[in-house]
Amino acid sequence: MPSWMYFVLALAGLLAGYCVYGAIVEKVFGPDPNRPTPACKMPDGVDYVEMSPTKVFLIQLLNIAGLGPVFGPILGALYGPIALLWVVIGCVFAGAVHDYFSGMLSVRYNGKSVPDIVGYNLGDLIKKLMRVFAVVLLILVGVVFVAGPAGLLSQLTGMHSMLFVAIIFAYYFLATILPVDKIIGRIYPVFGFALLFMAVGILVVLLFSGEYAIPEFTSFENCIADAKDFPIVPMLFTTIACGAISGFHATQSPLMARCMSNERESRSVFYGAMISESIIALVWAAIAMAFWGDVAGLNAAIAEYGGQAAVMIDVIANKTLGPVLAVFVIFGVVACAITSGDTAFRSARLIVADFMGIEQRTLRKRIYICLPLFALGLLIIFGLPFQAMWSYFAWMNQTLAMVTLWMITAYLNKRGRNRWVGLLPALVMTYVCMSYVFISPLMCGMRDRAAAYLLGCSNGAVIVSKYILRDDVRTHGSGNAGLTNFYRTYGARYAVLVIACDMLKAVAAVSLAAWLGARFDPRMLPDLPLTAAEQAEYVLHFKYWAGFFCVVGHMFPCTAKFRGGKGILCSATLTLLLDWRIALVCWSLFAVLWLMTRYVSLGSVSAAAVFPVMTHVVFGDAFATAFSVLIAALVLFAHRENIKRLLNGTENKFRFHVNAPKSEGEA
Repeated sequence: MPSWMYFVLALAGLLAGYCVYGAIVEKVFGPDPNRPTPACKMPDGVDYVEMSPTKVFLIQLLNIAGLGPVFGPILGALYGPIALLWVVIGCVFAGAVHDYFSGMLSVRYNGKSVPDIVGYNLGDLIKKLMRVFAVVLLILVGVVFVAGPAGLLSQLTGMHSMLFVAIIFAYYFLATILPVDKIIGRIYPVFGFALLFMAVGILVVLLFSGEYAIPEFTSFENCIADAKDFPIVPMLFTTIACGAISGFHATQSPLMARCMSNERESRSVFYGAMISESIIALVWAAIAMAFWGDVAGLNAAIAEYGGQAAVMIDVIANKTLGPVLAVFVIFGVVACAITSGDTAFRSARLIVADFMGIEQRTLRKRIYICLPLFALGLLIIFGLPFQAMWSYFAWMNQTLAMVTLWMITAYLNKRGRNRWVGLLPALVMTYVCMSYVFISPLMCGMRDRAAAYLLGCSNGAVIVSKYILRDDVRTHGSGNAGLTNFYRTYGARYAVLVIACDMLKAVAAVSLAAWLGARFDPRMLPDLPLTAAEQAEYVLHFKYWAGFFCVVGHMFPCTAKFRGGKGILCSATLTLLLDWRIALVCWSLFAVLWLMTRYVSLGSVSAAAVFPVMTHVVFGDAFATAFSVLIAALVLFAHRENIKRLLNGTENKFRFHVNAPKSEGEA
């Protein structure tokens, strides 16, 4: 097979995805061409401005295509040809779905920003958190897309990068406060042409010059030089974001949702713009691998240029297209970055205006919001190195994508539509985002514990009540998804299923942690293996980490609007898996107090309080003790109302009953 065939197949996969899966996604949502769009219903001359479909598409493409589909794929190509596979699968089944629904939901919610849409579907608490999260992410995007093009322009001209920082920030400020059709609507089509020219030029050279051979996909091998520090999952999934899936896009889609004239444009604007961006990402990933001969050559080039993708772009453009045409390539790259940075600040302004209730027709009020946003942006750009900014942006970006996918899933589930188009990518991105926290050296720098959290999210009471009994235990009694409330509501017959689910998930989480801990060596010195005692210590630490996150997942499950149980059964199972002495004391104390007083809560909080003490007595390990304290604190926090009632003498005593009350319609 010719060396270029793998790339062509990847390109064909993206186009087929648009035609086939894009049509499926569109059918699931159901656009209505007769329904007036926000631009038609509520024009304001500033943000709600009707534009032609071509303009809307080009602006949407430029809004989402920042440095991500250029820098990200170049760095992602270090992992090998598998990078192209991630671009195709990630875009078709996750990224384009994410962009389409975030755009169309904004259309249906009258142009609302992503935090508000999340709130409508996942609850008010998540909405408030997402407002802060989204604004911080957008400011990070803005400063990243200042530093990147400023560095590239400085490299080309020899002028100080701070001069370009000042010029770009001045442009950002104007683009943020002026009506959308004054700057963005007029110059973005020109920038869009430059962006497409850049990609097409590199593509022609790649396929028809005969000078470059794209490595073929033969295995899932991680080809990066330090593969042990940078595993494919999750690091590739965050390195190539904008070419596959990016939460930043959810903040940009509402901008064009406010400018669409008809819902029939939805697939080409939102799904199509993401496919187009992924084609650009494919081109740059392929040329990065081919330009330096192979992936090993690319790794060497990255080391030579100090990881500066901007310098590598300049080298590639001048060699492949010549100095004259290279100018257009560099112009396209700079345009990508700048046009994403200005709309990032614009989106941040709109989100702040929405939750503060400040109208945006008045220029003065737009300036009031923009000034602190830009001041914070300048503080970040002078206070954090670029690599740190990029890493934090990468994680926050994909975390926002994860939340948006869960919001999409909830929206579809409420309306009885095919929720799997949102649920499957949501599960994948949840795993990616959680694991990144523990693997990234700029965060916890430890191995994955996401599986424990996800297992913890499998709340037995919620699963049994919603999917077997067609009810929700959280609408009864105390409103809690714990075993006690479930038993009081439905009886013993189904409580056994809840017990089995909640115990098995803790067993699975801790068993997986023990398996990983037995294979973990942070020193990465194969010639000096760990002693048995050192390895046992790591296994113990991994068990406590997994136990903690399993309890967190049980109490705050992302799959159930973060309303779960009180963590007793998970914690109790954890003690059995840690040490029989800890389990004996905790279980015995619970049983004695419960049988003597009939207060389940008294036994639970007492056992939780003793858990850290027994951990210290049995293991004498500071790490294990610290996390046992955290687990105990979680359980005590979940029982805070029970503790108040115990102190006041108003707590309910446990009563045995066998038969569950009849549900509505039950014979």
